[in-house]
Amino acid sequence: MTLEQSFRIGESAFRPVPRGLCHIVIICLMVAVGAGCSTIHATRPAPVMPSRESSRIYDNHAAGQEIEEARILIETSDPSEAIPRLLNTIQKFPGTDSSLEARYWLGMAYYKIGGFRDAVGMFSDYARLRPKGEHAAQCTELIARLTEESNAKYPTLEQLDEQIKKATEEVAAKPDDVQLEMDLAELLWKRGDYPKAGAVYAALVAKHAEYANDGTVKERIEFGANGQYVLLTPVEMLRRRDAADPLVVINSSGFKSGRDLFTREQRFYSVSGQILNRSDNALNGVQVIVTIYAFGTAVLDTSTVSVGQLRPGEKRPFSVRFNNFDNIENVNRFECIGTFQR
Repeated sequence: MTLEQSFRIGESAFRPVPRGLCHIVIICLMVAVGAGCSTIHATRPAPVMPSRESSRIYDNHAAGQEIEEARILIETSDPSEAIPRLLNTIQKFPGTDSSLEARYWLGMAYYKIGGFRDAVGMFSDYARLRPKGEHAAQCTELIARLTEESNAKYPTLEQLDEQIKKATEEVAAKPDDVQLEMDLAELLWKRGDYPKAGAVYAALVAKHAEYANDGTVKERIEFGANGQYVLLTPVEMLRRRDAADPLVVINSSGFKSGRDLFTREQRFYSVSGQILNRSDNALNGVQVIVTIYAFGTAVLDTSTVSVGQLRPGEKRPFSVRFNNFDNIENVNRFECIGTFQR
């Protein structure tokens, strides 16, 4: 091979590629690069959304734990403390099996504190929604018994008027019968005729001084040093309660809020409500201390909201958002306490 032939072969190796073939090569490279980018994005794991069935199972489990704590309160210590918890459970988990179970235990809580009519309402809901449930037979029995007791304890106005008329005639016939006077005063008190009931109690104490220490008399009439007396009516007792404990939290609720954009996990636990001054005096330095708990008495976090001054009868809203916890599902309950400067 001559030098000229070798040069021609080398020249052909470096001959320019035709323009059309160049376009084809470029398009192929772009497709390859695009496919590579698409593959990279596809390998990124997508968030796993909980199924409806798994959510339902979780709701029942969480509600069941709340009901168990309420049951312990009802059976061992303070049924009244279980009532707001169970109402909150029914509100948070509507339609679940546990929300029906909560109705039964709410009825038991009302029953334990003497709220027969509210208890009958809860037992009726349970029996209607779960006629073959575990507590259905007991609910039916309790409904019949409590209805009878409620009618006896809370007679109609017509029945009360008839009983008062009869008792008045008996006292007139036997003016020295102390028990008849006590019975008449009791009926008048039930009727809401507090001045007449108070007059009967005062006349009884005037004749029999020892009855000033009777438990029922002391609950309903308070004698002063000058011989005057004050009737301890429900309105008067509320006034005294409000004066002694003027600040109260009302309409409080706790809920999960704020979902992460990708994982859809709830990031915040929010507590909101209103603080009310129910007294006749202005309160200064009002604050609301909000605490969230895990199960039992384990404190997860606490926050203080400054409200300032509250005028008599004034109420203001408050809201707190918590995120200082490892797992929002560990938040079991919340507590709101109002404070002020005396």
